[in-house]
Amino acid sequence: MRIAYYCTEINAKTMKKLTGIVLGLFLGTALMAQDGAGNEQNFRFGLNAMPSINFYKPADIKRFESNGAVMKFAWGLSLDFKLGGTAWLSTGLHVAYDGGKIGFKDTVVSFIKDNEFSTPDAFVQGAGVGFTQTRVEERKYSATYVTLPLNIKMKTKEIGYLNYYGLFGVSAGIKVKSRVDEDGKLFGTNNAASNDAMDNSKDMGFFRAGVNIGGGAEWNLSGTTSLTFGLQYNMGFTNVVKKDSEYLYKYSSTPTPAFTSLNQKFSSSYFGLVVGVLF
Repeated sequence: MRIAYYCTEINAKTMKKLTGIVLGLFLGTALMAQDGAGNEQNFRFGLNAMPSINFYKPADIKRFESNGAVMKFAWGLSLDFKLGGTAWLSTGLHVAYDGGKIGFKDTVVSFIKDNEFSTPDAFVQGAGVGFTQTRVEERKYSATYVTLPLNIKMKTKEIGYLNYYGLFGVSAGIKVKSRVDEDGKLFGTNNAASNDAMDNSKDMGFFRAGVNIGGGAEWNLSGTTSLTFGLQYNMGFTNVVKKDSEYLYKYSSTPTPAFTSLNQKFSSSYFGLVVGVLF
């Protein structure tokens, strides 16, 4: 997906500019905001859903590459607490499906037996019987997290039936499970190989955190019930995989053939369309 490819190439300078623009809009919204019908309650709760475009970005672009984005989804409970004026603390509890595609530039090998990941030591001890060795060229990651967002939301006065808002904050997630599809070639040959829906939970980081930037509107339907919709960008800043892989091994032919645990670091980010209802 072309737009997702360009998202992965945003450099630090561009991110600083983007953050500055969003913060400027955020502060501008706060200065012009006044109490309106959408701001009269001190507490609101609801449900929301977010289809998203998710992608992984490797720290070492000499050894890895981002191979595109995947479509994912998140859903859960939203809770808004009024802090004062038009400032709100927006939180909740969500189930978020994350993922991305990573390409490997080095010779990276996985060992599989009985449809489970194994190790080079087990391969040697078992004399290779029943094992599959795959030179991995690309992996598609799929992970599930339970996440807690903590955002500051600033809303405008009600304009017609709408309250516009901007938000800025963080989210923290705990991994529940993870799967991976990998494509490549049988090690030492040119024969294509693929391993789908493999459990790689032990090779993933336990914790994921990111910065949230977004905005949208709340449309009053009736009484205290509002339909919410908006856009949100989450920039992950933690390593979503284990630093030293338990399932991927870098192959070196010199000075003697050897397999060593792959050193890896990928962050995950997404663009999402948020739709929900508040009561």
